[in-house]
Amino acid sequence: MNRKIFAQAIVNSDSLGVAESMQPVFHRLLSKLAQPGLLERSANGYRATDKFQVVAGSADEVLRSFISD
Repeated sequence: MNRKIFAQAIVNSDSLGVAESMQPVFHRLLSKLAQPGLLERSANGYRATDKFQVVAGSADEVLRSFISD
């Protein structure tokens, strides 16, 4: 998915097809991501913030560093 499209998308357990048994864990995860400002909660779900885009953009670098250490 294009990053800019994702940044504007509202995601929730239904839109991502999360199994009913996994929904409590899914909601806890999104809530934890919202605490440092990576996601914003809305009435219909969550939306990625600009901060999320920065963190996601550095994931390759962090993974390479983790593997090499």
